[in-house]
Amino acid sequence: MIDKVGSSVTNSQMHVGYIVAERLRAPKNPVILCHGLFGYDRIGPQSVPFLQLKYWRGIYDALQDLGCDVHIARVGSVSPIKTRAHQLTSYIDRTTPGKSVNLIAHSMGGLDCRYMVTHISPKSFRIGSITTVATPHCGSSFMDWCRDALGLGKLQRYVQHYADDSIATSILNTTSSTLCDIDNDRSWSPTQSLSSQVSAKKSSSQLSKPRSFKSKQQSDSVSKTIHFLESRDISSDFPSCSYKPVAKSHPIIRAIFSPMDAPAFTNLTRAYCAAFNQATPDDPNIYYASYAAVADVSKLAPLHFSHQIINRLEGANDGLVSLKSAQWGEFMGAVDCDHWDLVPPKVRGLTSAITGKRFDAIGLYLRMATELADRGL
Repeated sequence: MIDKVGSSVTNSQMHVGYIVAERLRAPKNPVILCHGLFGYDRIGPQSVPFLQLKYWRGIYDALQDLGCDVHIARVGSVSPIKTRAHQLTSYIDRTTPGKSVNLIAHSMGGLDCRYMVTHISPKSFRIGSITTVATPHCGSSFMDWCRDALGLGKLQRYVQHYADDSIATSILNTTSSTLCDIDNDRSWSPTQSLSSQVSAKKSSSQLSKPRSFKSKQQSDSVSKTIHFLESRDISSDFPSCSYKPVAKSHPIIRAIFSPMDAPAFTNLTRAYCAAFNQATPDDPNIYYASYAAVADVSKLAPLHFSHQIINRLEGANDGLVSLKSAQWGEFMGAVDCDHWDLVPPKVRGLTSAITGKRFDAIGLYLRMATELADRGL
């Protein structure tokens, strides 16, 4: 059942009515807004505000008007989860030291938050809640397709020199997936194979120092898993689809898309997220909530192709993330919109122009704030 909180409205300012109709109120603790893949805080000249493109435009102002102490984090737009999580930690440490904060994260931002809680465990501030919005907790089959058909997010391009013990253990227990991190987006050579980098020495980094494998047996097991991944015919992942992984039969496709590749793409595949979830248990002292989106995407909409891929393999989805994958912690329901309707205003305008639907994302985030306030957060 789809909960149409903040659903389609005829006026983009209708969110104002929610304040009166639903007794919306601000949580007592600061709210940190965490963006997703390709995200940002603002883009454009500081001296010319009307030329700036703001990821959280309207949402940030509405939360402030509600009385929220709200902050917008900025992390690497296509960096791996680990890098983004450390950047997020540094941002919160600078802006709200010593406080308890509520994290509201769109898309990939939810994985950053979960990594920060479990693997970084910051001591300079406290995390009261993590609310994720259309986060691919179980990965996305569309990212699998991008990997298999276009060569994006190939594991051998991005691997950490040493793996954390917890992640190494997860790899050993997961024969069909590998969890890998990197410290710097640009420090890897695409000509190196994944297996050749397992025993390489770790370069200097500003991030926390990871631990090495506990034993040679553990390292050898990881190498075997890696060899298995590199030789595996992943076309079997798409048994009901008419297309095949064209990157295998057409290396030129891989060459064309290689400059666009980034470590974040690997982090959003289903195999990666399966291992990530195993290695990243929830903190029982933190409140986890999640929202999903489900849409019947028009054939004219930009997300139609990805929506069809996910619909065949995972079912109902928002064009990038399935309903099932978006659920984590207390599931608060799904809204009737696509993935892009949930935040970026410029893209949202394009989508609504094509579909004729208007979605009130601002009202949705005001409702989230009230849920946190009702819980004393």
